Amino acid sequence: MQTTYSYFGQRLVERGIITPLQLEEAIKRQQTTMSTRKIGEILVRLGYISKSHITEGLADQLGIPVVNLGERDIPPRIRALVPGDIATLYRVVPIEERGDVLILATSDPTNINALDNLSRLLERPVEPALSTPEAVSESLNKYYGHRQETVESMLSSANSASSLSSLSSMSNLSSMEGSLASLNSMSGDSLSMESLSMDAGAAADAAGAASQGMGIEEGDEDNPVVKYVHQMIMEAFRLRASDIHVEPAKTTVKVRYRIDGEMQEMPLPPKRAQAAIISRLKIMAGMDISERRVPQDGRIKITLGGKMVDLRVSALPAVYGESMVMRILDKSGLMLGLGQLGFSAEHQRAWETLLHNATGVVLVTGPTGSGKTTTLYASLHNLNQTEVKIITVEDPVEYQLAGINQVQINHDIGWDFSRALRSIFRQDPDVIMIGEIRDLETAEIAVQAALTGHLVLSTLHTNDAISAFTRL
Repeated sequence: MQTTYSYFGQRLVERGIITPLQLEEAIKRQQTTMSTRKIGEILVRLGYISKSHITEGLADQLGIPVVNLGERDIPPRIRALVPGDIATLYRVVPIEERGDVLILATSDPTNINALDNLSRLLERPVEPALSTPEAVSESLNKYYGHRQETVESMLSSANSASSLSSLSSMSNLSSMEGSLASLNSMSGDSLSMESLSMDAGAAADAAGAASQGMGIEEGDEDNPVVKYVHQMIMEAFRLRASDIHVEPAKTTVKVRYRIDGEMQEMPLPPKRAQAAIISRLKIMAGMDISERRVPQDGRIKITLGGKMVDLRVSALPAVYGESMVMRILDKSGLMLGLGQLGFSAEHQRAWETLLHNATGVVLVTGPTGSGKTTTLYASLHNLNQTEVKIITVEDPVEYQLAGINQVQINHDIGWDFSRALRSIFRQDPDVIMIGEIRDLETAEIAVQAALTGHLVLSTLHTNDAISAFTRL
């Protein structure tokens, strides 16, 4: 099967734009000295084609129209369909509506993840039209001006030394003990965000930390690193991502979101801003920014659009810098009913039948970010009746449910899943929910509980349901 690049090159040969020998030379360059470049870029560098040939060839290959943004006047009504921050972040320009479908001009119509994200954010179908990167940039500047900022422009004024100096001045760790200062909300004009603030009362909830968060003095809200980090978190929340990954590489800093269980790459910040971004995240999570040799864990509590959101933060030393991963815990997402989980009617009936069995073990399996915890909480809502006693054992308790006894695991004092389970049998439960079966002893106790007349709900970290047997 031909690759996208070889097909693209072959089409140029068929149209008489380049010769087979010129295509062969470009492919050899791609396999040797230009391995990171696309075949079209190489042909342009060799002088065999112009950039317009790339645009025409890509449109021909994908079967999409080419739009000349310079000759098109986009009405305000159409521009208003895409907020400026979204248009700038994804480098798209709305040009027209066709029924319910919004047509977006872009220079990268092959980025399916970006188009899916845009459809989700705009809550309508979108289709691409092809334009050049230069035309897209000029149109974004013309229609949205400098009010909205790209990743590059946010950080272009920030070099590592100056930003770290600024961050260090904001992170007087000794002054943070015992309290968490309020983080000023970003201006909606600058990044089109709703309230984004650190929860001053959340410090006491941070696991293993005496304080959590940071104070921002007047003027710090204009710091480009602060603005970029807030934009990154807000965008992940709006896309309903479960995790944010910031991964330093040799020449880049990769930012990826896990959405519906799959990793999706986002616009990359410049490498020179790596240290400042990571330090900012570590300060927000209450970590020691001077310690880069050992892993650290922290927690951020913020309010996004009136919703309280927890971020569990992990820093892991790697070859090119610390890798940061933030798990987003949107508590409102844990309040869904079974009808909101996307079950088909048949599958929902089957699941409710399982839940209303008097005894047995019901396991929810799946990879990271697939919705195991959300499914369990929705199931508990369904079972939470006056005549049913429910006890949960969790690490951590992610949302407090009225009418349910919830037990928090504390490994520091030896209070683990197996020990907690042995104790709750004396509490006469009807339903037991175990956050996750992690070891043999917990699995054995769960099975024993089912055999003695209890309904046990839990999760198992496997890629699919059939793998649960192997894991157990």
